[in-house]
Amino acid sequence: SKNVQYIVPIEYSDFIGILGIISQQRFILSNYNEELIKNVAKSMTLSLSNVKIYRSQAENEKNSEIESMIRKIGEEYKPKLINVLNNTELIALKNYNKRESIKFLGEIKKDVIHLYNLTIDLVKYTKKHGKNKQAYNINEIIENALNIIYIPTEIKVNKKFGELPKTDVYYDELLRTFTNILSNSVEAIVDKGTIEIATRYDNINNRIIVVIEDSGSGIDSKIIQDIFSPLFTTRKENAGIGLSLAKRVIEEHGGKIQVLSKEGDGTTIRIVLPVM
Repeated sequence: SKNVQYIVPIEYSDFIGILGIISQQRFILSNYNEELIKNVAKSMTLSLSNVKIYRSQAENEKNSEIESMIRKIGEEYKPKLINVLNNTELIALKNYNKRESIKFLGEIKKDVIHLYNLTIDLVKYTKKHGKNKQAYNINEIIENALNIIYIPTEIKVNKKFGELPKTDVYYDELLRTFTNILSNSVEAIVDKGTIEIATRYDNINNRIIVVIEDSGSGIDSKIIQDIFSPLFTTRKENAGIGLSLAKRVIEEHGGKIQVLSKEGDGTTIRIVLPVM
Protein backbone atom coordinates (compact mmCIF):
# COMPACT_ATOMS: atom_id res chain seq x y z
CA SER A 1 0.00 0.00 0.00
CA LYS A 2 1.02 3.61 -0.48
CA ASN A 3 2.52 5.42 2.50
CA VAL A 4 2.74 9.10 3.25
CA GLN A 5 6.41 9.88 3.65
CA TYR A 6 6.41 13.67 4.00
CA ILE A 7 3.76 16.17 5.09
CA VAL A 8 4.02 19.92 4.50
CA PRO A 9 1.36 22.26 5.97
CA ILE A 10 -0.44 24.77 3.75
CA GLU A 11 -1.86 27.64 5.76
CA TYR A 12 -4.36 30.13 4.41
CA SER A 13 -6.59 32.33 6.57
CA ASP A 14 -8.48 29.97 8.91
CA PHE A 15 -8.00 27.00 6.56
CA ILE A 16 -5.08 24.59 6.93
CA GLY A 17 -4.33 22.16 4.13
CA ILE A 18 -1.74 19.44 3.81
CA LEU A 19 0.64 18.65 0.98
CA GLY A 20 1.55 14.98 1.27
CA ILE A 21 4.32 13.11 -0.54
CA ILE A 22 3.15 9.54 -1.16
CA SER A 23 5.31 6.60 -2.14
CA GLN A 24 5.23 2.80 -1.90
CA GLN A 25 8.86 2.80 -0.86
CA ARG A 26 10.61 4.74 1.87
CA PHE A 27 13.07 7.35 0.72
CA ILE A 28 14.95 10.32 2.09
CA LEU A 29 14.61 13.72 0.46
CA SER A 30 17.72 15.66 -0.35
CA ASN A 31 17.99 19.14 1.09
CA TYR A 32 17.33 20.52 -2.39
CA ASN A 33 14.12 18.51 -2.89
CA GLU A 34 12.94 19.27 0.62
CA GLU A 35 13.37 22.98 -0.05
CA LEU A 36 11.61 22.55 -3.40
CA ILE A 37 8.57 20.97 -1.73
CA LYS A 38 8.46 23.75 0.84
CA ASN A 39 8.50 26.29 -1.99
CA VAL A 40 5.63 24.44 -3.69
CA ALA A 41 3.65 24.69 -0.45
CA LYS A 42 4.40 28.42 -0.27
CA SER A 43 3.28 28.84 -3.89
CA MET A 44 0.02 27.04 -3.13
CA THR A 45 -0.51 29.32 -0.15
CA LEU A 46 0.10 32.35 -2.36
CA SER A 47 -2.31 30.98 -4.98
CA LEU A 48 -5.04 30.57 -2.37
CA SER A 49 -4.41 34.12 -1.24
CA ASN A 50 -4.69 35.36 -4.83
CA VAL A 51 -7.99 33.51 -5.25
CA LYS A 52 -9.36 35.45 -2.29
CA ILE A 53 -8.15 38.73 -3.78
CA TYR A 54 -9.64 37.93 -7.21
CA ARG A 55 -12.94 36.96 -5.63
CA SER A 56 -12.99 40.24 -3.72
CA GLN A 57 -12.22 42.19 -6.90
CA ALA A 58 -14.93 40.32 -8.80
CA GLU A 59 -17.43 41.12 -6.06
CA ASN A 60 -16.45 44.81 -6.17
CA GLU A 61 -16.79 44.85 -9.96
CA LYS A 62 -20.19 43.17 -9.65
CA ASN A 63 -21.32 45.79 -7.13
CA SER A 64 -20.01 48.54 -9.40
CA GLU A 65 -21.94 46.99 -12.31
CA ILE A 66 -25.12 46.92 -10.23
CA GLU A 67 -24.64 50.58 -9.26
CA SER A 68 -24.13 51.48 -12.90
CA MET A 69 -27.26 49.52 -13.85
CA ILE A 70 -29.35 51.28 -11.20
CA ARG A 71 -28.10 54.67 -12.39
CA LYS A 72 -28.92 53.89 -16.02
CA ILE A 73 -32.34 52.56 -15.09
CA GLY A 74 -33.08 55.76 -13.19
CA GLU A 75 -31.99 57.79 -16.21
CA GLU A 76 -34.28 55.72 -18.42
CA TYR A 77 -37.31 55.78 -16.13
CA LYS A 78 -37.33 59.52 -15.46
CA PRO A 79 -37.95 60.88 -18.99
CA LYS A 80 -40.46 58.13 -19.79
CA LEU A 81 -42.50 58.88 -16.68
CA ILE A 82 -42.35 62.62 -17.42
CA ASN A 83 -43.68 61.91 -20.92
CA VAL A 84 -46.53 59.84 -19.48
CA LEU A 85 -47.45 62.60 -17.02
CA ASN A 86 -47.24 65.35 -19.64
CA ASN A 87 -49.36 63.49 -22.18
CA THR A 88 -51.91 62.59 -19.50
CA GLU A 89 -52.20 66.23 -18.45
CA LEU A 90 -52.54 67.39 -22.05
CA ILE A 91 -55.49 65.07 -22.58
CA ALA A 92 -57.07 66.05 -19.28
CA LEU A 93 -56.63 69.83 -19.53
CA LYS A 94 -57.20 70.46 -23.23
CA ASN A 95 -60.26 69.73 -25.30
CA TYR A 96 -58.63 67.53 -27.93
CA ASN A 97 -60.63 65.76 -30.59
CA LYS A 98 -60.69 61.97 -30.76
CA ARG A 99 -57.87 61.73 -33.30
CA GLU A 100 -55.52 63.92 -31.26
CA SER A 101 -56.39 62.08 -28.05
CA ILE A 102 -55.66 58.72 -29.66
CA LYS A 103 -52.24 60.04 -30.71
CA PHE A 104 -51.34 61.05 -27.14
CA LEU A 105 -52.75 57.80 -25.75
CA GLY A 106 -50.54 55.91 -28.19
CA GLU A 107 -47.49 57.76 -26.85
CA ILE A 108 -48.54 56.96 -23.28
CA LYS A 109 -49.02 53.30 -24.15
CA LYS A 110 -45.61 53.15 -25.82
CA ASP A 111 -43.83 54.60 -22.77
CA VAL A 112 -45.73 52.44 -20.28
CA ILE A 113 -44.93 49.29 -22.29
CA HIS A 114 -41.28 50.34 -22.40
CA LEU A 115 -41.14 50.75 -18.61
CA TYR A 116 -43.02 47.51 -18.05
CA ASN A 117 -40.63 45.61 -20.30
CA LEU A 118 -37.63 47.14 -18.54
CA THR A 119 -39.02 46.03 -15.18
CA ILE A 120 -39.53 42.50 -16.46
CA ASP A 121 -35.97 42.50 -17.83
CA LEU A 122 -34.60 43.43 -14.41
CA VAL A 123 -36.46 40.58 -12.76
CA LYS A 124 -35.29 38.10 -15.39
CA TYR A 125 -31.70 39.37 -15.31
CA THR A 126 -31.32 38.92 -11.56
CA LYS A 127 -33.52 35.86 -11.03
CA LYS A 128 -33.10 32.30 -12.20
CA HIS A 129 -36.14 30.69 -13.75
CA GLY A 130 -38.05 28.43 -11.39
CA LYS A 131 -40.56 26.96 -13.82
CA ASN A 132 -40.19 23.82 -15.88
CA LYS A 133 -39.93 23.92 -19.64
CA GLN A 134 -43.08 23.42 -21.67
CA ALA A 135 -43.68 22.57 -25.32
CA TYR A 136 -44.42 25.61 -27.52
CA ASN A 137 -44.32 26.57 -31.16
CA ILE A 138 -41.72 29.31 -31.69
CA ASN A 139 -43.98 30.98 -34.28
CA GLU A 140 -46.61 31.42 -31.59
CA ILE A 141 -44.11 33.01 -29.20
CA ILE A 142 -42.98 35.48 -31.88
CA GLU A 143 -46.60 36.38 -32.65
CA ASN A 144 -47.21 37.05 -28.96
CA ALA A 145 -44.09 39.23 -28.81
CA LEU A 146 -45.35 41.27 -31.78
CA ASN A 147 -48.65 41.81 -29.96
CA ILE A 148 -46.82 43.16 -26.90
CA ILE A 149 -44.58 45.78 -28.49
CA TYR A 150 -45.65 49.11 -29.97
CA ILE A 151 -45.14 49.18 -33.75
CA PRO A 152 -45.82 52.49 -35.56
CA THR A 153 -47.98 52.27 -38.67
CA GLU A 154 -45.00 53.47 -40.75
CA ILE A 155 -43.18 50.21 -40.03
CA LYS A 156 -44.28 47.13 -41.97
CA VAL A 157 -43.72 43.66 -40.53
CA ASN A 158 -43.38 40.82 -43.05
CA LYS A 159 -43.63 37.28 -41.67
CA LYS A 160 -42.48 34.13 -43.43
CA PHE A 161 -43.21 31.42 -40.89
CA GLY A 162 -42.30 27.86 -41.77
CA GLU A 163 -43.82 24.68 -40.35
CA LEU A 164 -42.18 24.19 -36.96
CA PRO A 165 -42.35 21.37 -34.43
CA LYS A 166 -43.05 22.25 -30.83
CA THR A 167 -40.01 22.42 -28.57
CA ASP A 168 -39.53 22.57 -24.80
CA VAL A 169 -38.77 26.14 -23.71
CA TYR A 170 -39.00 28.54 -20.80
CA TYR A 171 -41.88 30.46 -22.33
CA ASP A 172 -41.66 33.73 -20.37
CA GLU A 173 -37.91 34.05 -20.91
CA LEU A 174 -38.12 33.35 -24.64
CA LEU A 175 -41.07 35.71 -25.03
CA ARG A 176 -39.03 38.52 -23.46
CA THR A 177 -36.10 37.65 -25.69
CA PHE A 178 -38.10 38.10 -28.89
CA THR A 179 -39.82 41.18 -27.43
CA ASN A 180 -36.43 42.79 -26.77
CA ILE A 181 -35.04 41.94 -30.20
CA LEU A 182 -38.14 43.16 -32.04
CA SER A 183 -38.28 46.33 -29.93
CA ASN A 184 -34.68 47.06 -30.90
CA SER A 185 -35.60 46.61 -34.56
CA VAL A 186 -38.51 49.04 -34.22
CA GLU A 187 -36.35 51.63 -32.44
CA ALA A 188 -33.62 51.33 -35.08
CA ILE A 189 -36.02 52.45 -37.83
CA VAL A 190 -36.20 56.24 -37.82
CA ASP A 191 -39.10 56.83 -40.21
CA LYS A 192 -40.58 54.27 -42.58
CA GLY A 193 -39.11 50.81 -42.76
CA THR A 194 -39.61 47.08 -42.69
CA ILE A 195 -38.96 44.18 -40.34
CA GLU A 196 -38.63 40.75 -41.93
CA ILE A 197 -39.18 37.70 -39.72
CA ALA A 198 -38.48 34.23 -41.12
CA THR A 199 -38.55 30.86 -39.38
CA ARG A 200 -37.75 27.37 -40.63
CA TYR A 201 -37.09 23.89 -39.33
CA ASP A 202 -33.73 22.29 -40.11
CA ASN A 203 -34.75 18.63 -39.94
CA ILE A 204 -31.25 17.36 -40.68
CA ASN A 205 -29.82 18.94 -37.52
CA ASN A 206 -33.15 18.97 -35.64
CA ARG A 207 -33.09 22.68 -34.94
CA ILE A 208 -35.20 25.79 -35.45
CA ILE A 209 -33.76 28.83 -37.20
CA VAL A 210 -35.17 32.32 -36.71
CA VAL A 211 -33.96 35.30 -38.74
CA ILE A 212 -35.08 38.84 -37.88
CA GLU A 213 -33.97 41.55 -40.30
CA ASP A 214 -34.70 45.26 -40.09
CA SER A 215 -34.06 48.20 -42.41
CA GLY A 216 -32.89 50.40 -39.54
CA SER A 217 -29.76 52.43 -38.93
CA GLY A 218 -27.51 49.41 -38.34
CA ILE A 219 -24.62 49.05 -35.92
CA ASP A 220 -21.09 50.42 -36.19
CA SER A 221 -18.65 47.57 -36.87
CA LYS A 222 -16.36 48.96 -34.14
CA ILE A 223 -18.88 48.21 -31.40
CA ILE A 224 -20.78 45.18 -32.72
CA GLN A 225 -18.63 42.82 -30.62
CA ASP A 226 -19.83 44.63 -27.46
CA ILE A 227 -23.58 44.55 -28.04
CA PHE A 228 -24.15 41.49 -25.82
CA SER A 229 -22.21 42.97 -22.89
CA PRO A 230 -24.33 43.85 -19.83
CA LEU A 231 -25.30 47.55 -19.74
CA PHE A 232 -23.95 48.21 -23.24
CA THR A 233 -26.19 50.46 -25.29
CA THR A 234 -25.90 53.00 -28.09
CA ARG A 235 -28.97 54.91 -26.90
CA LYS A 236 -28.95 57.21 -23.87
CA GLU A 237 -32.55 56.30 -23.04
CA ASN A 238 -31.80 52.57 -22.95
CA ALA A 239 -30.38 50.68 -19.95
CA GLY A 240 -28.67 48.10 -22.15
CA ILE A 241 -30.11 44.95 -20.59
CA GLY A 242 -32.14 43.52 -23.47
CA LEU A 243 -29.54 41.90 -25.75
CA SER A 244 -27.41 40.68 -22.85
CA LEU A 245 -30.49 38.98 -21.42
CA ALA A 246 -31.42 37.64 -24.87
CA LYS A 247 -28.02 35.98 -25.30
CA ARG A 248 -28.25 34.42 -21.84
CA VAL A 249 -31.73 33.02 -22.49
CA ILE A 250 -30.85 31.62 -25.93
CA GLU A 251 -27.76 29.90 -24.52
CA GLU A 252 -29.81 28.51 -21.62
CA HIS A 253 -31.89 26.79 -24.29
CA GLY A 254 -28.75 25.33 -25.86
CA GLY A 255 -28.96 27.74 -28.78
CA LYS A 256 -26.87 30.45 -30.41
CA ILE A 257 -27.54 34.04 -31.41
CA GLN A 258 -25.62 35.92 -34.09
CA VAL A 259 -25.81 39.56 -35.16
CA LEU A 260 -24.86 40.80 -38.62
CA SER A 261 -25.01 44.53 -39.16
CA LYS A 262 -23.56 47.42 -41.08
CA GLU A 263 -23.98 51.02 -40.08
CA GLY A 264 -26.66 52.60 -42.25
CA ASP A 265 -27.68 49.27 -43.76
CA GLY A 266 -29.88 47.54 -41.19
CA THR A 267 -29.34 44.61 -38.84
CA THR A 268 -29.92 40.88 -39.13
CA ILE A 269 -30.24 38.66 -36.06
CA ARG A 270 -30.01 34.90 -36.50
CA ILE A 271 -31.14 32.59 -33.72
CA VAL A 272 -30.66 28.83 -33.71
CA LEU A 273 -32.56 26.71 -31.17
CA PRO A 274 -32.31 22.94 -30.83
CA VAL A 275 -35.59 21.03 -30.76
CA MET A 276 -35.97 19.41 -27.34
